[in-house]
Amino acid sequence: MVTIIGPSGTGKSTIADAFGFLADCLEKGVEEACDMGNRGGFKQLISQGNEKVIRFELYYREIGYVFEGTDGWQDDEGNITGRGRRVEVCLADKRKLGIATYGAMSQYNRIVDFMNFLKSWYLCYFSPDSARQIQMAAPQPYLNRTGSNLNNVAQYMYRENPTAFKAILKDIQAKLQGIIAIEPKYMENGQMVLRFQEKGFQYPFYSPHMSDGILKLFAYYLLLHEHSPRQLVFIEEPENGLYHHYLTDLASEMRKNVGSGFAKQLFVTTHSPFFVLFVC
Repeated sequence: MVTIIGPSGTGKSTIADAFGFLADCLEKGVEEACDMGNRGGFKQLISQGNEKVIRFELYYREIGYVFEGTDGWQDDEGNITGRGRRVEVCLADKRKLGIATYGAMSQYNRIVDFMNFLKSWYLCYFSPDSARQIQMAAPQPYLNRTGSNLNNVAQYMYRENPTAFKAILKDIQAKLQGIIAIEPKYMENGQMVLRFQEKGFQYPFYSPHMSDGILKLFAYYLLLHEHSPRQLVFIEEPENGLYHHYLTDLASEMRKNVGSGFAKQLFVTTHSPFFVLFVC
């Protein structure tokens, strides 16, 4: 787990967007990735008056060619080892990443593995207003970047394993002060929403009507309870809109979720020194 702290304007969000840019390049292509979000296109990505082309590198040894199968590689001195057949490659469209093209072909299974690792990265830009929307799409296994499919993910988890999902809801409910129970509730159109029973209120609230803080915390905890977790998760400023007691529990849950191995990495940017202390 890596926590990045610093004042506004020092580049915390830029670090997050470096990961996001690469993910967008894989999914959309380089040209479209330059225009997505608040990047403003290629000219806006050039900084400090630099007039040269933007250049960045990922160090991956099969550059300019690929090996078929698993038995074959090249060391740092350029010596080829193993019996795998090396294939020269040349892309017709330089706006597309080579890994996105060859990662779709089963004979290049190591490239497939590497691409799947990159595509598993998740950048969380959670928006409570987005999470209040009732999406009409089918159940989905993973939260999207803004959390607008929160109810779809809950519906997927409930469909796959109702008992496990209810146990997750009970665990999350215990971490939300004032929430007595959280239950899945199907609507007449077949969609599912979450019903929150809050202490002191006779009638429950549904997820579209919950407070920003409760929705945000619920989304974070749901993210940490993924059955097949993404390998790299990046969360920006989780302290925004959260009471400090909530932040303590969230930091503890994040640290526990990552564990002591390398199966999952969690990057968090923050303005709060208290969050850093809670993580440590």
